[in-house]
Amino acid sequence: ASVFKVLARSPHLTIDEEALDPLGRTGLGLSIDSTSRGAQIRHSVIFDTSTGELLATVDTLGERTPWSDASPPVVIAFHAIEDIRTTDAIG
Repeated sequence: ASVFKVLARSPHLTIDEEALDPLGRTGLGLSIDSTSRGAQIRHSVIFDTSTGELLATVDTLGERTPWSDASPPVVIAFHAIEDIRTTDAIG
């Protein structure tokens, strides 16, 4: 929790306390905007607020581009973590 408090002070970081991941789960979202190939992209990570585990990473296109027909905002990439397990062996 203290790491999130430190990150919250960053002027370039957006915090969404009720971010929705691609699987419909709500968590704490931390986002930063960048420009790629002439388009605004929002890069987000979403954490479970009760466990601190990473739920998903999401890249969202924020504006129309000449290389996409999509109407923004549109998710252009994501990784969702459904299950985390530990093991004492490989394979």
